[in-house]
Amino acid sequence: MASSSSFPKHVFFLITLLLLIDVTRSSKATESQRDTFFKKIKVDIFNDLEGGSILTLHCKSKDDDLGFHTLQSGQSYQFTFRPRFIFGDTLFFCGFAWPDDPSLHYFVVYHERYNDCIYCPWRVHKQNICGPRDPVPNDDPYIGCYPYNKSLEEEAPPAGV
Repeated sequence: MASSSSFPKHVFFLITLLLLIDVTRSSKATESQRDTFFKKIKVDIFNDLEGGSILTLHCKSKDDDLGFHTLQSGQSYQFTFRPRFIFGDTLFFCGFAWPDDPSLHYFVVYHERYNDCIYCPWRVHKQNICGPRDPVPNDDPYIGCYPYNKSLEEEAPPAGV
């Protein structure tokens, strides 16, 4: 039997969903209203290199190149972004270098498939990088330390695995 409605339910659902997305992303929506559907991620990278070394870093995703930054010992660099709502494939990686080892040390600082952090702090050391492990069993976000990747082709294992 044919539906008595001349307007298909899936079209109504799609229009409703698109209106909801538009309202929550509008500039008139409050930050908390937008964050309900589009969480904002904050990545914080701290220079904890031994010996007070200067850290040079370069972070990027498939869509955004955040450029080169130089941090003195104890300084941090942070960036915020909203993950891609529909595709769930947001990934940011960084290359790190310091004067006594200018080769790049790569690490994926955020991968939407593996990270569940809203605040993702990372501490850069010469031998490894320390940061969030998911799920975080206590309030200490610095509970996992991981080796650097040798190249961009070598993707980091999921944090905590």
